[in-house]
Amino acid sequence: MALVLSFFLSCQAIAKDFVSLEQEIARFSSAVAETELAEGRHGFALIEPLHSLGKIQFQANLFSDAEKSIDRAIQIARFSDGLYSPMQYPLLQTAIDIELARGDWGKVNEKLEHYTWLISRQYQGEARPRIEQARWIADVRLKAFQGDSEEMRAP
Repeated sequence: MALVLSFFLSCQAIAKDFVSLEQEIARFSSAVAETELAEGRHGFALIEPLHSLGKIQFQANLFSDAEKSIDRAIQIARFSDGLYSPMQYPLLQTAIDIELARGDWGKVNEKLEHYTWLISRQYQGEARPRIEQARWIADVRLKAFQGDSEEMRAP
């Protein structure tokens, strides 16, 4: 009986969490729509609400929606602030996290290679954040190595 009650309560908590995620998705979707109306489809002000929307979609396991939101934010950052804009660093990290969660090691590698190139060759900013980003890259490479199939690993 206690086990059934425990299971029931955990299901309620999960359902409540999902409902709150749905509400957050609706709130950020609305913010994106309002900002788009005020600033235009490619307005710089869209970057933050799109990033927030993508992170919430990612938490809700809506990977395709999250990927679209983040990709759009990256494109706006590049268009508005330049191809090597530091504004895209956290966006690229989120895009890589999405592919890690999907287990799509090909896309993880592709996006990580671009991010590594951007940080190593075109970096704009202070030294300390650059070191933190290099550590993050190393952590992702380790996760990708551990998660990838043995036949795909380098000898």
